[in-house]
Amino acid sequence: MTVCIAAACDNGSHVVTATDGLLSMGDVTGECVPGKMLWYGPWQFMYAGVPSNFSLVSEEIENIHLEDESSLSRLRVQETVRRAYQTVRSRLASFEYLSPFNITLEQFSNTGLESFGETFHGELCRNISHRASQIADQILVIGWGHSPHSVMIYEVGPSGDCLHEAAGFAAIGSGSQMAYTMLLLLGQARYRTLAETIFNVACAKFFAEKSDGLDVGRMTTMHVLRKSDDPSQRNGQFVSVEDIDKLRNLWDTHLKPQIPDEARIQITGIAARVNDGHISPRDMLEELSARQRLDQKYSSASLEDSASPQPTKDDSSRQQPSPELFGGSGES
Repeated sequence: MTVCIAAACDNGSHVVTATDGLLSMGDVTGECVPGKMLWYGPWQFMYAGVPSNFSLVSEEIENIHLEDESSLSRLRVQETVRRAYQTVRSRLASFEYLSPFNITLEQFSNTGLESFGETFHGELCRNISHRASQIADQILVIGWGHSPHSVMIYEVGPSGDCLHEAAGFAAIGSGSQMAYTMLLLLGQARYRTLAETIFNVACAKFFAEKSDGLDVGRMTTMHVLRKSDDPSQRNGQFVSVEDIDKLRNLWDTHLKPQIPDEARIQITGIAARVNDGHISPRDMLEELSARQRLDQKYSSASLEDSASPQPTKDDSSRQQPSPELFGGSGES
């Protein structure tokens, strides 16, 4: 699947979002989606799941909006998205089993028991329910209402819907638990600054790439939304590829969980002592590599120190302390 992250900051005046670009087709995966983001008016939509399913939900939202222009207002956008999601999910779950009889799920609910009998009706219900449990698509909707800090981070998925107003951040997809873990460890909250939140969200995305199944792509798209004076217009900017590379370098250098070189030497010795002096080839290779990196690190530090030696001669231009400071008059 994927990971999509949204985090409010500056007391709700900005939201930082991030997604990966991985696309899966059965057992084949490739990073070919620039960003799993879409806009409807002022609302940013992010999806985790099958792109074609999200396209069906998007089309359903468009159809609802054509019939009622107020359907994407702050008061009704949650209802609209929830209704579109339920419509598509129920259709996908039931189509395989009801299409041979040329009936819809609504017709099946009204007359299915009478038409098919208790046994076959029960079997169809179980099949539809099982198929529905396999549809795990999730959607995040991010935007503002009319008040200055009324940021909305709304989620809908197989387990229902929720509003992440209290926490101020949300994550969906297979990498969501890893993303949540990093956001909590970094202390992400609505009062955090934009700079802090850009870093925190980027680290959450990079951390999620280690999720179970390795199904979160390395490609990263980040966007910063700003509260607009006109609620009908979106306002924001993408984070450049160069800046994302800088954020990844900061992550790799300072925050990415890894065994420090200093610890590598110590733990190799511990392992040898509890294993009758035996060291695995991999541990030996890792220890040698760690020693080389440490030697290079300390030799570089020594060169820097020698390149800027301290002065050894008295500096006659330096102002001497007055004898009066020591209780003398300065006269011989």
